[in-house]
Amino acid sequence: MAMDGPAADAARRRVEALIAHAVDGYMAHAAPADELRSLSCRGMETFGGYALTLVDALDTLLMIGDAPRARLALDALRASHLAAERFALDATVSVFETNIRIVGGLLSAHELAPAVLGPSTSVDDLLDLAVALVDRMLPAFDTHTGIPFCSIHLVHGVAPDETPETSTACGGSMLLEFGVLSALTGEAKYYAAARRSWLALAAAAVNGLVGSHINVQTATWTEAKATIASNVDSFYEYGLKAGLLFGDHEILDAALELIASAESRLARGPWYVSLHLTAGKLIHPVGPEHLGAFWPGLLTLAGAPARAADIAMAYTAVLRKHGMLPERFDLINNAIPEATHPGSAAWHLRPELVESYYYLARADRDSARWLLHAETIVNGLEDVARSPCGFASVKDVRSRLRLDRMESFVLSETLKYAWLVFAAHPRADLSHLPPQMRALVADDGFILTTEGHPIPLLGRDWYGRLVASGALLRSRPSSVHLCNALHPAGISPPFAGWLALDTAFHTGLADRDAARLANDGTDTAFRICAATSTGDPMWTIVVGPDVDLSVVPAPSELDEPDHVIMTSIADIDIASGVTPLFAWRGPVAPAVLPLHGRSHTRYAVTVVEAGDQAVLAFPPALAMCWEASGARFGLPLQAGAWRDVAVPTVDFTCAPRPGSVGTALARRGGCTFVDKAAQARAQLGAELLFVANSPGDAEFIDMIGVGGADEASLPTTLMVSAEAGDELLALARAGPRIQLRLRRLVGERHLAFQGTRVANIVLLDDEGDD
Repeated sequence: MAMDGPAADAARRRVEALIAHAVDGYMAHAAPADELRSLSCRGMETFGGYALTLVDALDTLLMIGDAPRARLALDALRASHLAAERFALDATVSVFETNIRIVGGLLSAHELAPAVLGPSTSVDDLLDLAVALVDRMLPAFDTHTGIPFCSIHLVHGVAPDETPETSTACGGSMLLEFGVLSALTGEAKYYAAARRSWLALAAAAVNGLVGSHINVQTATWTEAKATIASNVDSFYEYGLKAGLLFGDHEILDAALELIASAESRLARGPWYVSLHLTAGKLIHPVGPEHLGAFWPGLLTLAGAPARAADIAMAYTAVLRKHGMLPERFDLINNAIPEATHPGSAAWHLRPELVESYYYLARADRDSARWLLHAETIVNGLEDVARSPCGFASVKDVRSRLRLDRMESFVLSETLKYAWLVFAAHPRADLSHLPPQMRALVADDGFILTTEGHPIPLLGRDWYGRLVASGALLRSRPSSVHLCNALHPAGISPPFAGWLALDTAFHTGLADRDAARLANDGTDTAFRICAATSTGDPMWTIVVGPDVDLSVVPAPSELDEPDHVIMTSIADIDIASGVTPLFAWRGPVAPAVLPLHGRSHTRYAVTVVEAGDQAVLAFPPALAMCWEASGARFGLPLQAGAWRDVAVPTVDFTCAPRPGSVGTALARRGGCTFVDKAAQARAQLGAELLFVANSPGDAEFIDMIGVGGADEASLPTTLMVSAEAGDELLALARAGPRIQLRLRRLVGERHLAFQGTRVANIVLLDDEGDD
């Protein structure tokens, strides 16, 4: 059964009516209370007495273009006690829930309101409220690890007897909101706090997995249960989304590795188990938890929609069985485990599955199946959950008994995602939306937080603002396309025809990053490329007028010139067990490339013009490239042609053992950079010194001298990442010498496919320096 454009529009309008029903019921019977008792039609305070549903629902009204109700909600918020008290409330609140629901709602409304209510709409007070609230939350982050306490009193701060145990989701779900706040205010402290917390959790991973609860003072796991669902879920989500949105490579690289590890170790077909971190024992058997239904959406955003679709269809089978998705389902007994897990039969009108349908619908706009599945969820809302003044949570999906409560996420997420699914139809009529909002919805011009609050992309330059604030320093050039990042874990390669972020944002980000890095360091920002051998190319990529992108062997090895492969990215067929840079099909396969999902490494090619074709030639051993920062002392840096140098074989910190080497590697710390260079010259006779940055540190420190007379004769010194340092040392296995090339970042060219830059590729010119 198909769903054409008019049918999708009718379904979208149906959802708009459901949103209006819920908002009208809340405004009439509950506002500004936190939530609506949807059976008795009364308000109730559930979290902090801070107008939860009012704030949480505001951007939903803006996104669907309901300007009258959005104005009423905004006026009600401004007339509430929050405007006067600025969150000086006598309440102990959840740091996690307050951030994702209130802070996220305020910031999203701040960004979207002018597009719907008019450019002259004043929204400064919304940002002021978000700042006031987060400033009251920041003391929770004052721990030895930077991971926040899970609760805080909005006036008195963290209680002396507050438990040091918090969930991974709490400590790992601050990046998006705090990052936007730093970008908008110019205050680095917000994103710095969120970033430190997320990285501390990532660093505590055991065998690539994180637990569910952790001690905020010691970073030891207090609940060593590895899962993709409750108490962990949004940790993965925020690492991926913040890395994409802000161009934060340290976060993005770690998130991709952790997601791949979860896929590798927790997946059992389309389902996921829970494991003990260290013992590796099964904690929960294979059985879906409703909260885990967000995972297909995450994988789709990460570029694995085929795998995501399999998981989503498995959840859909449970949905069809009951018409609603229960909290937990027992696959072994094909039943809801209410006896062993009380509450499993409930449906709290959660958004996770319809959220995944949205991402999948965007990835595969030619398929209507995700819209049809979303319609099943909408039917459950209208036929079972609807009450006279809103929507009631379902206590038991079998008996259809209901609870007297409508959670705020019903409006901020569930109904919003349902609306977005139908708006994703390729022939959807969005002409009723204001032009700016229509562009955002039609072009996927936003990132959604874990509470469904959209952060617009168009014209925002979040990365630039974070750099200006000092919250993000010298981030490496972006590789946001995640080529092959998940493939080593067994996930199908990315669907390159669809990206969650808008194309203009993607294609411009890498060049802006490179320019900023170069301008920031003036003459000290470079890319270094090393190859273990040179000579004729092993294989080439030919981009011609009749194909988008093709892989063929080098001309000397080409037997049949018609073996040009891949004319449609949608028809990719990957050879089993191969990790390619590009997908191909046909009898001729190129060399296997050692990408392994490491986005900190680039691979160099040389571009040769050949009439109406551009030939991209790879060296036989494949040149590897890394970003580097040059010192302001030592022998002059010479960018340009390849030169033959010794492989670094000595690895030291401050005092190397005497020897004779041309190139050495020093680890950061223990002494000054000048001291390291002086020791490399005196003890080793080195002419080239690499300084490996601290592990996990993406910032390249400016290596300045102390003014000594002999500093000009010190070795040429380049700082690289810790990972690059390890890879340079590993090159010794290929031989004692390497070909090295130093080039400036400004003016760098990249390979693009269908207007989108391809990750992990750097184009090198034959003519020397740029």
